[in-house]
Amino acid sequence: QVLCLVVAPAMVKAYLRYQSQGVFGLIASNACNTAVTDDGKLVLSGANEQIAAWSLRKGTLEACYRAPTVQHQVTHIVCKPGDDNVVAAGYQDGCVRVWYRAENKMALALHGHKTAVTCLIYSKNTFLLASASMDTDIVVWDTVAESGLYRLRGHRDQVTAIAFLYNTTGSPDEAKDPRLLVSSSKDQMVKIWDLSIQSCVQSIVDHRSEVWSMCVNEQQTRLVCGSTDAHLRVWELSPDAKPLEEDDGNGQVLFAKSLGKLDRPVSRDNVISLQFAHVPRQQQSGKMRSSADLLVAQGSTSKRIEFWKVLTDQEIVKKQKRRKKRALEKAKKKGLDGGPEADEDGNKETEKDDKDASPALQASDEFQVLPGHVSAAKLRSSTWSLRTATLILGLNNNTVEVYKLTDIPSANVETESPLGQVATRIELPGHRNAIRALAVSQDDSMILSMDASSIKVWNSHTQRVVRTITSGYGLCGSFIAGGEHALIGTKEGELQLFDLGASAMTSSEQVHENSIYGLALHPDNTMFATASADKSVKFFKFEMKRLTMKDGTQTTKVTFRHIEGDLGTLQMHDDCLSAAYTPNGKLFAVTLLDFTVSLYHTDTNKFFVSLYGHKLPVLCCDFSSDSQILATGSADKSIKMWSVQFGNCLRSIRAHEDSVMQVKFLTDTHYLCTVSRDRLVKLWDCDTYEMITSLAGHTAEIWALAVSQDGAFLVSAGGDKGMRIWQRTGEQFFLDDQREKELEEQFEAEAARDDHAAIQGNVVLAQRPTRKTIEAVKNTEELIEVLDQAAEAQAHEDAYKKELAACEKMKTDGHKVHIPTPRAPDPSPLLMGRSPSAHVVRNVCTLKAENMFEVLLALPNGYAYQLLNWLLQYFEACQAAIGDDDGAGFLAASLEVPTRAALILVHINSRQFMSPTDRPMIMRLRKALRPLLQRQVDQMSFNLAAVEFLQRKMKSSRVRFGADLSAAAPQAKAKKTV
Repeated sequence: QVLCLVVAPAMVKAYLRYQSQGVFGLIASNACNTAVTDDGKLVLSGANEQIAAWSLRKGTLEACYRAPTVQHQVTHIVCKPGDDNVVAAGYQDGCVRVWYRAENKMALALHGHKTAVTCLIYSKNTFLLASASMDTDIVVWDTVAESGLYRLRGHRDQVTAIAFLYNTTGSPDEAKDPRLLVSSSKDQMVKIWDLSIQSCVQSIVDHRSEVWSMCVNEQQTRLVCGSTDAHLRVWELSPDAKPLEEDDGNGQVLFAKSLGKLDRPVSRDNVISLQFAHVPRQQQSGKMRSSADLLVAQGSTSKRIEFWKVLTDQEIVKKQKRRKKRALEKAKKKGLDGGPEADEDGNKETEKDDKDASPALQASDEFQVLPGHVSAAKLRSSTWSLRTATLILGLNNNTVEVYKLTDIPSANVETESPLGQVATRIELPGHRNAIRALAVSQDDSMILSMDASSIKVWNSHTQRVVRTITSGYGLCGSFIAGGEHALIGTKEGELQLFDLGASAMTSSEQVHENSIYGLALHPDNTMFATASADKSVKFFKFEMKRLTMKDGTQTTKVTFRHIEGDLGTLQMHDDCLSAAYTPNGKLFAVTLLDFTVSLYHTDTNKFFVSLYGHKLPVLCCDFSSDSQILATGSADKSIKMWSVQFGNCLRSIRAHEDSVMQVKFLTDTHYLCTVSRDRLVKLWDCDTYEMITSLAGHTAEIWALAVSQDGAFLVSAGGDKGMRIWQRTGEQFFLDDQREKELEEQFEAEAARDDHAAIQGNVVLAQRPTRKTIEAVKNTEELIEVLDQAAEAQAHEDAYKKELAACEKMKTDGHKVHIPTPRAPDPSPLLMGRSPSAHVVRNVCTLKAENMFEVLLALPNGYAYQLLNWLLQYFEACQAAIGDDDGAGFLAASLEVPTRAALILVHINSRQFMSPTDRPMIMRLRKALRPLLQRQVDQMSFNLAAVEFLQRKMKSSRVRFGADLSAAAPQAKAKKTV
């Protein structure tokens, strides 16, 4: 969320907030993978902080999933197996968020990592989710209980891939519950974890460099890992996820046994993605092709996808025999073993005996190299769609490519023909390169964007592309002629004019010898000026030409011509970087490479004044609407405000941490917007020279900026190939309040402890799956306030009871003096008529499951003791309610969250609560809680039995209903025939 501005009529200025409307024009970012739904219709990609869902058939954007307060980049996406409505995404801040696609709603946020999430995977039972991160940890989550189960620590570098292992030979239920987890890391190791004991049972150290990828086949018999060398390494696994029969010679049981290396045919870069792909049986070229299994490898810096065919058992035996035969023939030629010569014992060995012996299985025996696929650009991600037998490729040029496999050769058949063809590409809704310039039409309805190869026109309301036209390397440009045409200046020194209605270039003219960096329209829109690196500024006029078509109709063509004479060209002493006219049309400014800004009279091109002060080249400039202030931005990271009338510097501000690329004034204000290569958009008040706000969201340097005519929105774009619209809202704010809010956020961020270090040797707390967040800190503070309120109310109640008991005692002792009855304390309005224990339990029930552990962990020991005492009173009250009215009060009570809170408190403070003074309270808790939980279990068992009975009844009803339909179908068909 971000901010903007407007002046309130009071003494203190009030500004209006600008809020990000998300990113558009970004198909797939380089930092995230691509995922495909089970039906093969949608591909999900990361677009900075949002998830984009693209239709593979139409090539259009179907939906975007974005949390308003999240600014961190999406780094990994995974779809829930069997449920396309659920998507899990890992973010750069280490958070894992679960989304419901149909409702476009974030269902769950899991905070367990401190750095970017690198991989996610769902288990087959679909309620376990494992995440790995650059912080070297693996966390297993229970998505039903919405909490972390445990953390696996052991890697010393970024975890690159994870996979669950199951007992595939057992019952269907056992085949869905994972037993082991395999992980690979950049620390050169592959680890196998036993999930029942949450510890590593085998570390594979065969790699001599970073392990970038890993995959397991569907039968769970082979593990393949990719590294930074020219080989893939293959291991044998047990299909039941149990240890193999062999050990490593040290008495340690092995879960994976090496089968050797698999040579890569061409590429030598890092293997960043490995996956097994199953091609189903299908009709190909008029013949029915059998199904096949493939191994797909993707490199980090190449355009090539590599394929291997996984051979069947019969094909493996044939390949082994051929290998043995070639070895025998080679041995015979050399006169070595394997020929008819006698061995050392004098026995003659025949070729038939050698063939009977089964050679040792090697990795190369199981895989056959197939022709690869070269994509249009370097690869960034790949995923396989089983439903459509296609490979979805994310490219680094903001494109998604769909490769359809159509012709899988038979075993041992060498071919150079491709396995398939590119079925479609999603490329029109985005630029291929960094966006260098932006412009907004006069009616604010369209946005023009330019990159190295094309221009695109966007609808500013729907953020959809409406025109894409091939062009030169555009560095600057603008709408002209009422928004029906566009004019751009290119890196080659050309001016190119486009008819947007016809989607065609109407004119291209070489006007400069070097790049055109600036293009400024005159306020009356009759002429324009270009600033070039060939040390000249040239002026042009627009012309309207009437043309007669072949059919005799008249049409009008917009053109431009260079102004002749001294008024047409202005020679400068250094490269020109930008130009701008004053809104009144009297002056124009040119920024130069020699750190200066020159102002000239428009009517005569006579020199007016030169502005000195910047320490590096001045990259951009703009005039305020009243033509009184000139703002300049420089590579020295500063912006300067100059008086146009006198040429003096009004103020110099270090605005950014990198070069300032663009400056723009908002219409009819002195509010200045600046963008920089430090990825920030900032707003400034040039009357008070204060920063209004800083807008973050871009993930690469910002090159371009455009402002709407009424200042209702800003548009920024840059190296991340995406554009952002910052919309002005009606929410007002004041600078002092905003600065206080920023300081509070900074203090809160510093208050969260660094969870990387173990907590004073407490292994249990160091291994916990969650991490503290700002939300957990705030919830802890709220809980402490509630405990104080409950303690105060209880203290008043105890004091009243004590006074009442003393009064009754004095009356029974026979005192003749009149003793007034103590007045009952007024109920606290904060408790809202509830008892202190119910007030505390109500607040506990509002805690989210994913951060409850962190909230209770941050409680001081005294407050933890108080909370456990209140929970004990609540449980005892529930137990008493069961005996009083046969469970009516118990049924209305909530037990799940209070019970979880009590168990977490005992787990965290076990040493303190096990002391002799506190042990009786723990025994009371055990005595009160066990009957309640047993009753809950009995009720759940009864409900489950009832549900099963209803399911059987509904199933039998459906069978009878289906039989009725089948009986009625022939009659309906006969009626239709008649």
